[in-house]
Amino acid sequence: MDTASLLRAVKRRARLQLVSLPSSQISEFFEIINETFENDVIPTILSFREEYYNHSQIWDTNNETFEIPSDAVGQKVRGLYLLDTNGNRARPVGFKNLETSDEYSLYSRLSYFPAVTILDNTLYTPTRGERIEVMYYRMPNTLVNFDQTSNASYTTNNAFRVISSTTSTLSLRNPGTLTTITSKAYDIISSSYPFRKKGSLSLTTTAPLGANPQTATFTGDQPDADDWLFETGVTGFANIPREMNLYFILACASAILNFNGAAEYTQVEQEKAKQLDRVKLLLDPRNDGQPWVLTDSRGFFDFN
Repeated sequence: MDTASLLRAVKRRARLQLVSLPSSQISEFFEIINETFENDVIPTILSFREEYYNHSQIWDTNNETFEIPSDAVGQKVRGLYLLDTNGNRARPVGFKNLETSDEYSLYSRLSYFPAVTILDNTLYTPTRGERIEVMYYRMPNTLVNFDQTSNASYTTNNAFRVISSTTSTLSLRNPGTLTTITSKAYDIISSSYPFRKKGSLSLTTTAPLGANPQTATFTGDQPDADDWLFETGVTGFANIPREMNLYFILACASAILNFNGAAEYTQVEQEKAKQLDRVKLLLDPRNDGQPWVLTDSRGFFDFN
């Protein structure tokens, strides 16, 4: 479901299906949609504690500091793991507050690795040369109005569909009217649910402009056929499980009805609550069959 389809569904639920919205009002609708996405839908999914949106980056501790990524939810980390020489997780890395020095840190004496301190948006550790996996929950891209069936959505260099790719060139769906693109940043969005962000690249179009298909060169992550390219930070598809679609629609409609003081607000809120109960049955837990393994990293059950 692209965001144009999402908007149509929200209008139906908000009893606005017969209203033709001007561009300025569509923009206002998407402000409400994104507020609902970031402040209701994403927290609801994360509340299941089933590792949705889990992402990681590698910190080379030859650099004593690591900036928490700007797209980390809450500007916090999920966990830190010391990697061995093969890139496998060796053990968790702990945190310490400013009042605790490594000399008196029981964790540091037992783990042989200094604990990490967090100040503002930066992680600090003494230089040691090891690598640490920094795990965090990544906030999905902002939603923009996009209709994948309309050529008009491709005419402003905002989005492309990948036909094929090699290690350095892309074949893109002909976007029609096109201006020259030179080293412009795009995010790679999967073409299927949950429409996750797969990476990023820098794109440069090649002559002739408007060819069918359009050829471009790129640096960065290599997309797959049928992937979407959207300008950095935005997307035309909500990065959520398919089962969350109706909840998202109802949450947006509820926000709009509440803003307008409409009598239908209470009814839609009740539908939303019932849908959340259904969603929980489908998404939580993610493992329906096997029991969780009891582990105790470097603790009571570690006999090595």
